[in-house]
Amino acid sequence: MLAPAAERLKHRMGCWRCSHHDLRSIAAAALFALTGCASDSGARRSCEQAETPDLQISACTDLIQSTGEAHKDIAFINRGYAYIAKGDFDRPIQDSNEALRLTPNSPFALFNRGSGYFGKGDYDRAIHDYDTGLRLEPDDVQALKSRGDAYIAKGDYDRAIQDFDHAIRLKPKIALLYYDRSVAQMLGRRPEGAAGFRTALDLEGWKGRGAPYAVIFGNIAARQVGDEATAKQFLRDSVGKLDEGWPYPVIRFLRGEINEDDLVKQAVDDDKQAQIHCFLGLEHALAGRTEEAATHYLWVKEHSGPSSSGYWISTAELERLGRGADAGSKR
Repeated sequence: MLAPAAERLKHRMGCWRCSHHDLRSIAAAALFALTGCASDSGARRSCEQAETPDLQISACTDLIQSTGEAHKDIAFINRGYAYIAKGDFDRPIQDSNEALRLTPNSPFALFNRGSGYFGKGDYDRAIHDYDTGLRLEPDDVQALKSRGDAYIAKGDYDRAIQDFDHAIRLKPKIALLYYDRSVAQMLGRRPEGAAGFRTALDLEGWKGRGAPYAVIFGNIAARQVGDEATAKQFLRDSVGKLDEGWPYPVIRFLRGEINEDDLVKQAVDDDKQAQIHCFLGLEHALAGRTEEAATHYLWVKEHSGPSSSGYWISTAELERLGRGADAGSKR
């Protein structure tokens, strides 16, 4: 079941391609209650919370069509959120514009619109909306995290790290904040990146959905800065502790238990293929095989979208190889 837009934590550390639109606290039910929409209570509840994004979109559409303008802004915001959950980034921008027409400077609508721009790869417009929202709500952890992600995507790792630092000061127990900060540090070849993945792992737990990704990227981040002892420690500490579903085959590959061909065979859908190509690009780059690395990174750029962390990583590493202009996303 989809949680209310107020509380949904859709993006965990292991969610490779889902929206970065998470941690948001809109308090949708309370806002609807304040508007006095006691009628249409079934649609109202489904607009707050539904089994699927499609059901939520339908319920919010019913409310938009049946209520006066004074009550529509929250329905537009929640419908935009549901569109983002579906990977549709154009319609949240339209819904956010309508919500802002009804309630100018709504930080929730600004956040949704920024997330729409982010999903389309228009990072500058996304940052502008996050900036505006943060002037209204300077301690909004989700907006700080999302702006940090946009800065990562732009290759501005210093500003990204500043946003994650601020968010971590406000919410020091959220593993995802450390994880995303460590991605920025890894791409900037900062030696503290591996330690951040360890912190994320400690907070998430070995059975958490993001645990294998923290192990994988912790290993890679340590190796990128020449810390082989820490890299090996990630692999040793994970023995017998992780669930063996996806992306566990990548860890088996890093341990030398399977070869590259065996690893590729484990990628049974587009999402897993994008992950495999990103990981193999990083692996080949570490071994000095730059052409092979670039081939894998280009595959990711051509087959995934700009809201994917694999896309950010591949884009950054292609820039490092001097190949940034070779290809763009086809999404």
